[in-house]
Amino acid sequence: MINKNYIHPKRFKWDINNNISPSMLSFWQKNGFLIIDNFYSIDECEKLKNRAELLVKNHYPENEISCSLNNYDIKNESFKFSANNIAFFHEDDNCKELKSISKNEGKNIKEIGHAIHDLDPIFSNFSRKKSLAILLTSLGIEMPLLAKSTYIFTHSNYDKYSYYNQDSSILYTEPESCIGCTISLGNETIDTGCLWTFSQGHLGPLKKRYLYNNENFEILNFNNSVFPEPNIVLQSYVGTLIVQHGRLPCIFKMKDKKLSQHSYKINIIDGRTEYLKNNIFNREQSFKFSGFFISK
Repeated sequence: MINKNYIHPKRFKWDINNNISPSMLSFWQKNGFLIIDNFYSIDECEKLKNRAELLVKNHYPENEISCSLNNYDIKNESFKFSANNIAFFHEDDNCKELKSISKNEGKNIKEIGHAIHDLDPIFSNFSRKKSLAILLTSLGIEMPLLAKSTYIFTHSNYDKYSYYNQDSSILYTEPESCIGCTISLGNETIDTGCLWTFSQGHLGPLKKRYLYNNENFEILNFNNSVFPEPNIVLQSYVGTLIVQHGRLPCIFKMKDKKLSQHSYKINIIDGRTEYLKNNIFNREQSFKFSGFFISK
C-alpha cells in the first residue's frame, strides 16, 4: 500500500560544465538518490529505444527466456547466461517457470539484459556518457565499472506493485559500492506508474544477498524486518536520470492494466572494491566488467 501523504522530492538539473553542486551532493548523502531531469536528450533516448526495438525484431530465439514474476528467476541458469550475453526476457501468462519461447512471441518481451552495454555499440555509447562518469566519480565512485544493464519494456502485471529491490543484494562488493542509474525513455508518473521509495531507506540494512555456495543457489538473509510503505515518489520524464544508492529499497507502482514503460538501467560498482566471487551475478574470466573509457 502506498502512503497517501507521499513526498515529491527535490529535482535537479545537471550543470553544463559537468560540475556537481554542493546541494546535489548533500541531498545524495542524506537521501540516497538523485533525480536529474534532461540528463539525456530526447534524441539520445529515441535512438536507444529504436535500437532496442530493432534488437527485439532481429533477436535469436535461443537467447530468449521466460521470466518469473520477480523480474527473473535468479535461481535459474538463464540469469548466469545473461551476465555474459544479450538475453531477451519474456513474462508468460502464469509466470510459473522459465522456458524457451518462440520468435513470434517477441511482442511479449519484458526486458533485455544484462551485458547489452558491452555487446551493442549503441548501448555502449549511451551507457558511457562522459557526464555520467563525472557524476559517479563526484559521488565517490573513483573507478566506476559498468557491471549490469537492463532495458525494460514493461513492468510485471502480476500485481499493482513490484517487489522492493536493493541493488547491492545482487551486485555485492566489500565495501559496498553499487549504484543504480535508471534513465527514463518515457514519462513515468503516478498516473502511468513509476518508482517509489521511502525516507532515508539507504541508511537501513541490506536485507539479503543472492549468492552461489558450491554451485547451489542461496539467499543469505541479514535482516528480517519489514520495509515501511513507500512515501517518496520518483516520477521521471524522457531523459531523466535517477541515481540510486545500492541499499536504497525501490519499488515500482503501476496501474491495474499493463502499460509499456520503457526505461534503461545501468548498475555501477567501484573497481577499487572487492567484487565477491560467490555473487549470483558473475561474468566469465575472459569478460570482465569494464569502465567508461574503452578503446574502440
